[in-house]
Amino acid sequence: MREKEKREIIIQAIASEREKLEKGQFPADSITLCPFDKNQSVLQKMTIDEFRQILNKLESEEHVLAIRQVLPLEGIQTIDEEPYEVPWSRPDIFFIDLTEDFVPWYKAHQKNKNITLSTLSKKTLKSTLTFLEEIEDPLAVNKSHALTLKTAGAIPIPDDTIINLLLNTDVLLGCTHVTDGIKIKVDIDRYGTFKQDLKEQLPQQNETQVSSQRANITSPFPPVKQWEDIAIQFKNGQDVIVKIGNSSIRSDFKQMGFEDLRTRRPDTQWILLQNLSQSQGNKSWQNGPQSKPKVSAAKLTYDDLPDEEGASDPGFSIVKAANSERKHKQLLAKQLKLLFGLKQDPFWPYTKDGGYQIRIHLTPF
Repeated sequence: MREKEKREIIIQAIASEREKLEKGQFPADSITLCPFDKNQSVLQKMTIDEFRQILNKLESEEHVLAIRQVLPLEGIQTIDEEPYEVPWSRPDIFFIDLTEDFVPWYKAHQKNKNITLSTLSKKTLKSTLTFLEEIEDPLAVNKSHALTLKTAGAIPIPDDTIINLLLNTDVLLGCTHVTDGIKIKVDIDRYGTFKQDLKEQLPQQNETQVSSQRANITSPFPPVKQWEDIAIQFKNGQDVIVKIGNSSIRSDFKQMGFEDLRTRRPDTQWILLQNLSQSQGNKSWQNGPQSKPKVSAAKLTYDDLPDEEGASDPGFSIVKAANSERKHKQLLAKQLKLLFGLKQDPFWPYTKDGGYQIRIHLTPF
């Protein structure tokens, strides 16, 4: 039984005990749970430690209850100065105090459980697909498949409806609030199948139209002779300062043609450019002098094919695990060429030891 299912059993047990007290006209702000009690059998396949851990998570993450555990009692106690033998020892009895937020939280919890693909609008489904595509690259280089999304980060935090949909469909194994953002844990296998299911329910994006719109942007930058003369400084996840010679131009992902026309947000190529700025312009899947491996080298093979047909430089050419990364790198290179009017590849030729290195000087925010 997964932790999510165990958590749900405990939540329903708490709600059930509260309802019993309320129907009996007793104060319903404090309940008692005994996992081993036959009438309350909420333990099921859980150990007492698992039971306690889930209660503690509900207490610390949801802030709707407070846990007090009865300590073992045995031997002789005194009541009104008279000796009294306590016949039982019950370390498994939990007193649970419910806050005033418990009832609205539980109602919202029940409502969120009913969020599925069939209950949401196409607009929300499109936003969900966009979010899944935005986290694809970060997931590819994160072995733990856990991501922290910040409010001012390059990947916008999705609304609660999307989060609950992904939790209900087991794409997300968990979602917790952290300072200025959220932390999510992704089931990578479920992620792939769910994303495919979602795509099948939505109309296909006209990629030719998207490419055409991107190609029609007007470059705001002065002529430049070589990539090494360009410096891009990120101010945040969206804005940059581009320096060419003595000129400094403020710009952003939209003006530079890195807008996802479906969502009006930064596209994957912009995120790749930003990631490159955080690794001194280098990206590699092997132990090289400038970066640590982010994907097991055993999963990768290499070839000597050029990036694009007719490209002057061989550039990056990974065949496996790299199909999506290679495509994003190609699209980034193509857009940079359009933007700055240079025909040379903006990346140095790929090397197995050092990965690939962009020729532009990048500074992270």
